[in-house]
Amino acid sequence: MEEPPSCADREDESPQGLRLWRGDHARINKGSDSYPIRTVRGENYRLVWNLNPEAEYMNACTNSPAFLSMIAKAETGDAHAKEYVSRYQFRPEFELFDCNADPLEMNNLAENPEYAKTVKRLKGKLDSWMASQGDLGIQTELDAIYHSRNARGKSKAEVDAAWAKKQGK
Repeated sequence: MEEPPSCADREDESPQGLRLWRGDHARINKGSDSYPIRTVRGENYRLVWNLNPEAEYMNACTNSPAFLSMIAKAETGDAHAKEYVSRYQFRPEFELFDCNADPLEMNNLAENPEYAKTVKRLKGKLDSWMASQGDLGIQTELDAIYHSRNARGKSKAEVDAAWAKKQGK
């Protein structure tokens, strides 16, 4: 699967230059199966749509010694560590980043009224792309298991049973 677009990449927002990424970023990076995202990148901004923001974001980083030490520090009452851990693991539905001023994507502008038109414009492009791909967001993610390599030659019931076993149900 294609890597998500980085704010370091500069592209125009014409249909030819529109970069979109679909997939479960966390699953690719050894994380949760329940954290699907969609993102669109323009010349100056990147919009991230976290389709299941209620879920805890997990990936390879959240199991690293460095991140685990940050969690331990947060648990001792360190306010900075607690904020950092919370911001990383619990993300809002929409994130907007200025790719030029904030290439590390630390300052989410999505809730800033000054950027409402930018969010609306990029969300419109993302919605159009998703519609053109038959992407129904969460439902597409839920159905993806039936199209995986492990599901080949199996009935829906067999796939569901294997998934339930994996989840410990």
